[in-house]
Amino acid sequence: MTLIAPPPAGAPSYDRWRSVLFAVCVGLPIVATVLAHRYDLLLFSTIGAFMALLVDPRRDVRMRVAAIVAAIVIIGFAARAGVALAGHENATIVAALLLAFLAGLPRPTLPYLTLVGKLAVTCVVAGATTLVAAKASVWAFAGGALVSLIGSVVEARFRGVAATASDPLREAANLVGGATNGSFYAATFAATVALAGTLAAVELSESVTAAPPAGAAALNLQSGRCPPGGSRKLWKASTTSPPPAPSVLVPTQWSSSMRTMRC
Repeated sequence: MTLIAPPPAGAPSYDRWRSVLFAVCVGLPIVATVLAHRYDLLLFSTIGAFMALLVDPRRDVRMRVAAIVAAIVIIGFAARAGVALAGHENATIVAALLLAFLAGLPRPTLPYLTLVGKLAVTCVVAGATTLVAAKASVWAFAGGALVSLIGSVVEARFRGVAATASDPLREAANLVGGATNGSFYAATFAATVALAGTLAAVELSESVTAAPPAGAAALNLQSGRCPPGGSRKLWKASTTSPPPAPSVLVPTQWSSSMRTMRC
């Protein structure tokens, strides 16, 4: 009896050397950051390497370099815009929803535009929540992407154009020509992003409580004892301000100064 269905007709076959390229290009930034004891940059360098390979069109060298660099620049500007919007919650929500709507327009047959659009939405939100505010994080992301860019160029020299190669310029022309999912799908995608963000914010807001009287929170944090009713709560020891109201995004002032203790 067959437990695994055969792949559909036309599906790309397993590419062993492409898997090796992913392992090397994503693994090198991990090794480098660990050896440098910069564990705070591990996530960003790895994401940079992985994203660059995801948007790789796998064509000739010139097209690969242009497409990957363009994607990294767009994603970088999106992250920078998110950082600039930090603290302006309503403006961030509007920007994220607008980008999500645009990202929902390209059809799945336009893989480059689809990936770049969705990654841009992610980076706007990440920047607004101070996840990429540090310049070192940006350089780590760019360094990981550079490693993958070099790996893609080497692959192009030895293997040429892949059978599943994409063409970003043709994708853009097709999108302008009407190859879209339609405005209804794009609006539904944006609404899904908003719903997911709201649910995440509500969950975080419910797990955050106001700090106990001065000295008590620090004592509990230092001693490792749970305060009364503090089961699996997040405590903010530096202030007695109440937790933020549920919203799509958590204000930067709260998230950047929060201290955590799991009970």
